[in-house]
Amino acid sequence: MLKTLLLGHSRFTLLAILASIWLLLVGLLLFNDFEREYQEAYSRLAFKTQASADQFERQWQNLQLEQRLEKNQYLQQFSQGFAPQLHFSVINSSGRVEGSTLKNLTQLSYGPVLEQLIHSLKLGNNCLFSLGGLQAESV
Repeated sequence: MLKTLLLGHSRFTLLAILASIWLLLVGLLLFNDFEREYQEAYSRLAFKTQASADQFERQWQNLQLEQRLEKNQYLQQFSQGFAPQLHFSVINSSGRVEGSTLKNLTQLSYGPVLEQLIHSLKLGNNCLFSLGGLQAESV
């Protein structure tokens, strides 16, 4: 009788251990699936945010096209009187590009230019010589 009690107890212990291991594995698999879906959701959101920002920048250039074209033409004519040729941009106080002689200049791209300008002014220079890359590259 004692043997059957010990045998029943060891079977119960073994089944409890196996059930615990099974629950632990299922829990880990569910947690990994949750983490993967969590990361995918954030990557989809980041892609949508970047895509909408790019789309906004493309569409913004078409808004109020006539005014912007006039401003760009004025800046082009104004810049032709300088040797070497200078590029001008008009950025309003809210950060919107109102006109520019650089065709590729958008709201997302002029931040580094302003940082270079501030750094140059701190060094005592009143102009920048290294902005040619903005005209050559799509920024």
